[in-house]
Amino acid sequence: MTAIAERATNTTCHLCGGTEGKVVFVDQGVPLRRCASCRHVYSGWSQPDDYDGYWDQGVTAADVDFWDVAHRAVFEEFTDTYLPADGGRLVDIGCGLGYFVQTMRQRRPTWQVDGYELAPGAVRWAHDELGLVDDVHLGRVEEAGIEPGTVDVVTLWDVIEHLPTPQPLLEHLRTLLRPDGYVFVQTPSWPFQIARARTAATLARKGREDRNHLYAKDHVNQFSRRSLTRLALDCGFREPTFEVLKPVLAVDGSRSTAAVQAKLGLYRATRTLWKASGHRLMANPTLFAQLRPA
Repeated sequence: MTAIAERATNTTCHLCGGTEGKVVFVDQGVPLRRCASCRHVYSGWSQPDDYDGYWDQGVTAADVDFWDVAHRAVFEEFTDTYLPADGGRLVDIGCGLGYFVQTMRQRRPTWQVDGYELAPGAVRWAHDELGLVDDVHLGRVEEAGIEPGTVDVVTLWDVIEHLPTPQPLLEHLRTLLRPDGYVFVQTPSWPFQIARARTAATLARKGREDRNHLYAKDHVNQFSRRSLTRLALDCGFREPTFEVLKPVLAVDGSRSTAAVQAKLGLYRATRTLWKASGHRLMANPTLFAQLRPA
């Protein structure tokens, strides 16, 4: 708890720079604040944008199961729905162990695909275990030398919530896009996640109320549709379009039959609500958004 207290020092909103914020939840000793100016929720945890420590401890069987098997449904639905088969260029930012890049290689072999990742352990895994030596690159996309206006799609799977200042990255990605290109963002949805966290904390056994509900040391930004829209507009994009896609088929790391069926049931219910409301009511655990240049 001492180490957490030493790093839980941020009191500035990552979206608008405001310094007045109300604590709305405390996650393992780390306060989450709602900005008084723009209503965005941000973590008190101080973390650099270029943090590269993920997978320093090695890649476990549970990591592979989560990032490969549990993600297959959403990766495949996105690929089949949003990417035409006749080819294009896609850049995957924060590609982790490389499983989405592998999905693209399998389902869209005519596309040019490059993944960029800061964690050396993840890149080694993608190279050694998946054979993606030419497809997954260690380093920042800003330093990759990609020509402006040459990319059709950029994907950010569970990335922007980790970045204290996602604005410079998004502004750079916008310059890489062709005129009809877009950035696709997946990130946890704050309204659902805070409701889940409060319920879990209330129902937790005594002494377990402060378990890791919202990953406040990793998810330093907690986006809603409203705050993600503001971020997009601030970075030179049009208002995002949102959709409900299949979920990651795991619940807090569990891939039991009950957990998977519960996640699928929630997906069906939230997708029905989304469509029946004319794309106004979003109860999904995850935000899926397309950002197109203004």
